Amino acid sequence: MALIEVKNFSKYYEEDKPVLKDISLRAERGKTLVIIGKSGCGKSTLLRHIAGLEGVQSGPIEGEIVLEGRWKITHMPEREIVEQGLRGRVVGMLFQNSALFDFLDVEGNLRWAMEENLHLSPSEIQDKIAEVLETVDIDLRFLKRDVSTLSGGEKKRVALARALVLEPKILLYDEPTTGLDPPTAAEIIRLINRLRQRRRITSVVTTHDMWCAGKIADSMAMIYQGSICFQGTYQEALENAQVRSFMEGK
Repeated sequence: MALIEVKNFSKYYEEDKPVLKDISLRAERGKTLVIIGKSGCGKSTLLRHIAGLEGVQSGPIEGEIVLEGRWKITHMPEREIVEQGLRGRVVGMLFQNSALFDFLDVEGNLRWAMEENLHLSPSEIQDKIAEVLETVDIDLRFLKRDVSTLSGGEKKRVALARALVLEPKILLYDEPTTGLDPPTAAEIIRLINRLRQRRRITSVVTTHDMWCAGKIADSMAMIYQGSICFQGTYQEALENAQVRSFMEGK
């Protein structure tokens, strides 16, 4: 079953100038879909619409994005998105810059997510925090750390923990390895695969890092000039002329 269906989706910020044109994609339950393409091609725009962070308020939309076969999130009013818990509890997102609150420590970032969305006792909150920190390989001693003191990889893991405390069925990763050194990028890749294997989380990952794509992708798509120019497996991507040109920087 597809947890995400993007159906003939187009997005306009300016009249007659679509950022995305007639995009159709499926993300299957428990699988990882990787979307590649150069910066500015519309990858992040697509993720924001899947997450319900952006809609018709920012510009006209054609087509639709359906979650779990029932929620047409692209055309839902903000109030309904909040009431249904779609943003956070159904779809979580790891932002490229992690987007942690710098006025809160690590524990504050995790507590904020739960207090805003869940009805848990203090002991249940503590148990959940301990559980997700273990999942993302962060020691409990990090809880009182100021987020400004964290390394890039630590910020990514804390941001992932913040998404996981709400137990989403879908996780969106926007350029998860950008700006990380190779060993740290490998750690993030292992976490993405671990969540797929242990929790059957459905993932959509945008990246321009083909090494990353090869480690995590069950299926792949490439966006070029706002449209899908390739869909298939990683091996098929390596044999595609347009993908090879992208990889070679042409």
